[in-house]
Amino acid sequence: MRVLSLCSGYGGLELALSRALPGRELRLIATCDNYGPARSVLKSHWPEATQFKDVHDPALDDLQADVVTFGFPCQDLSRAGHGAGLWGSRSGLFFRCAEIGHLSGASVLLLENVPQALKYREAIDSELG
Repeated sequence: MRVLSLCSGYGGLELALSRALPGRELRLIATCDNYGPARSVLKSHWPEATQFKDVHDPALDDLQADVVTFGFPCQDLSRAGHGAGLWGSRSGLFFRCAEIGHLSGASVLLLENVPQALKYREAIDSELG
């Protein structure tokens, strides 16, 4: 199973996926995170995965995966943020991640965020189709 990880932070979603599907051969084909320390951790755990720094890199449009995981930035959604919502400059990366997920041909999109993301569930579900 080919896995593509976007805005993944330190790889928690990928570790959870590997534990949730024991015995399945999971191959992390690429990761994307703009935070250098997170990329270092991802590289140490998955050295064979291609690394990207920006979800707007057009090369991501050509990757094919069975599963796409992403944890888009929560600052615009969380109680600690300024309330810009799903369309804010940070949390709005959700839409690019969803686009990459669709382009990849993945049958599963696995995402995580703060509980306040549920306020936008209708828009999220609509975008994910």
